[in-house]
Amino acid sequence: MDDLNRLWWGRVQGFWKDAGKYLKIIVTGYVYLPMVFLLVLGWLYKSLLTWLPTDFPIGWVIAGIFALLLNHSPIRTFLKKADVIFLLPVEPKLTVYFLRSFLYSFFIQTLGIVIFLFLLAPMYTIRISSNPSDFYFAMIVMILLKAWNLSMSWYEHKWEDPWLRLGLTILRYLLNMIWGLLLVGQLNREFIWIPLFLTILLGWFMMRYSSKGYPWLRLLELEEQNKSMFYSFAQWFMEIPEMSRKVRNRTVLLPLMRWIPHHPRWAYTYLFIRSIFRYNDLYYGYLRLVLISFLLLVSIQQLYISVTISAIFLFLSTVQLANGWNHLKYHFWYRIYPLPSGYRRVGFSQTVGILLIFQLMVTSVAFFYQYPMGTALGLVVVSIILSLLFINFLLPRIIKDLN
Repeated sequence: MDDLNRLWWGRVQGFWKDAGKYLKIIVTGYVYLPMVFLLVLGWLYKSLLTWLPTDFPIGWVIAGIFALLLNHSPIRTFLKKADVIFLLPVEPKLTVYFLRSFLYSFFIQTLGIVIFLFLLAPMYTIRISSNPSDFYFAMIVMILLKAWNLSMSWYEHKWEDPWLRLGLTILRYLLNMIWGLLLVGQLNREFIWIPLFLTILLGWFMMRYSSKGYPWLRLLELEEQNKSMFYSFAQWFMEIPEMSRKVRNRTVLLPLMRWIPHHPRWAYTYLFIRSIFRYNDLYYGYLRLVLISFLLLVSIQQLYISVTISAIFLFLSTVQLANGWNHLKYHFWYRIYPLPSGYRRVGFSQTVGILLIFQLMVTSVAFFYQYPMGTALGLVVVSIILSLLFINFLLPRIIKDLN
């Protein structure tokens, strides 16, 4: 038993030691970026409070967010692939190990709920209820429901049928939605016994009919997903050795590369762009940034805020793409091309420049949608200047640090 306790604590400490190393690099290297983000988000939140019409169904929106927060209840088990072999003989003694994992997950996710609720407090007070007791009642109920959802999530994974697991997840979401509507005053609290009865009934059913063993392969798969969430965030800023890269052959995008000149100086550009299209982390990370920047710019009509958002996301795209250099530079086909080694950096800079141009084209649509022609052209020019500065000054520095 003591060995299992030391094993669990050792894995938790190992994860946070590793995560702390990456967080320290992010905070010290990009300390100003979170501050700018918080300022922009604070301004957007303040504007949202004043802009929302009185007839907007904000209660339903908040209830839906509550349901999502409660429904997403993964349990960090810190399992490793070898555990299927080495921990299987002591499976009857693993109850305390998984109980620690449950309490750890409950603490982390409860902390997230409390932070979210305090951020939501101004909107809750203005649009839902000005009585503080209602707000704290909602907080207590959500914490209790988080514990229940973690328990149900654990039992759900013991069912082998994926369709049954999906049905139970949907059922749990609908039940969480009902609780959310009760907490925001969209349903009469006199009927609170109905969701309470359904919650107890579903909990009894899951505990009664779920298998008693541990679904090892399913738990390993879920642990890998949970662990990769943090590393996916950190990979926006640096190369993460722990992340396994998935490759996909996106033949639909190949015709877009025909316009690249057939010249030795553009050979590495072609290879870099094709590699970025193939690697899921680089490709989807870039697309996310482009889409989020477009959605923010198309919904905001404040000139200085638009410039700030454009600058932030051009910066993030440059950093995201630049961290691909550390992986792409080791490919063997660099050594079989009879080209000067200096062409590689030139080709990578051209690749980042081309992708930033595409991002500018997308954000320009938002500029011309929100502003008059002259103002929109000015914003495009400012964005082009920022892109050139990032490519010529920021990109070489990141590559130098990676080398």
